Amino acid sequence: MTKPSAQVSSAGIAAGRRQAIVAKRIRFFPQPPPGAKVLRTFQQPRPCVAVEEAIELAELPAQSAWPEPVDQFTAVLIPREAVPAGRKLSEDWMAAPDNCEAVSTIAFAWNGQKIQWRPGRLLAQGSPEAFEGILQAVVDFAFYEGELRTFELEINRREAQAQADVRLAHRIRFSDRKHWRRIGEMIEHFYLMRLAYARLEPQLTIASRTLPDDAREVMSRLMDETEVSDRLEGASNRLEACEDIYEGANDRIAEYRWYIEGHWLEIIIIAILMAEIGLHVIGMFPL
Repeated sequence: MTKPSAQVSSAGIAAGRRQAIVAKRIRFFPQPPPGAKVLRTFQQPRPCVAVEEAIELAELPAQSAWPEPVDQFTAVLIPREAVPAGRKLSEDWMAAPDNCEAVSTIAFAWNGQKIQWRPGRLLAQGSPEAFEGILQAVVDFAFYEGELRTFELEINRREAQAQADVRLAHRIRFSDRKHWRRIGEMIEHFYLMRLAYARLEPQLTIASRTLPDDAREVMSRLMDETEVSDRLEGASNRLEACEDIYEGANDRIAEYRWYIEGHWLEIIIIAILMAEIGLHVIGMFPL
């Protein structure tokens, strides 16, 4: 079943074609496909490339997908004169998905350009000369913001298990030993997440110095409007809470195991000594 496409009036489409409305889909891949047009190469927080694909306006999906994509976004660049098409896309195509967790679309003006962004979609209206800088900034921002959303979703998923493991973390019992291996694996996973966070956080704090000045300004504005600094802090705090639970649990389990193993060793030593005494006593009496 094909997805419905965004409907722009015939007059708007005709005007848009004359005024060079441009639609592009940017995809993120670990490795560039053969013949792909690579816009950007990333090394942190993981190796990735951004690939550009030209699309027709008729290919624009009418409704925002949920969950919103982290591996791509669609950009529509509209000249300032294409007012009807810009208004239609702003009202319909940029609308938030019908989900209680969907964030609002952000909109701001920069250097005479109108920019709207939501996860997976960009709408820019203004001077075509400025579109390249805007797109460069959004390619960087979309990749890093998508990595942050993936990170947040992973924390959501792991927090539910951490909530259930609080009892195991503070009441170490021999009957719960079947969970000890998993608890050790959980702290390893959270440490790997911490390393990934350390690689991601700088990318969403300061715009890359490899971007042109105008693109860095747009990138900084996007980070401010989407409050990524607060999101980073919140994600770090939640990750730290999970780390504390499992780190403490592993320490207590290690102490408990040392305590149990030490007692068994003492029992074995006593048993050996008793056996030696018994043999010595038996040897004192001739058969």
